[in-house]
Amino acid sequence: DKEDQYFGWPIWRPDGSTLLVQWINRGQDHLKIFDVAPASGSKKLMYEEKQNSWVDLEDGAGGR
Repeated sequence: DKEDQYFGWPIWRPDGSTLLVQWINRGQDHLKIFDVAPASGSKKLMYEEKQNSWVDLEDGAGGR
């Protein structure tokens, strides 16, 4: 459901060209990390994880 979702803190790639953005569903059992180009709005799925229990936002990808 697109209305029940959360986003982790985005972080810039070292070269400043794109952002890594974390998405997690309301049930917190499905995580996606996207590489997003702010200039064009395009995104590319970089990582996806699904679990029967839950998944945590990735600290190395902008989590706090």
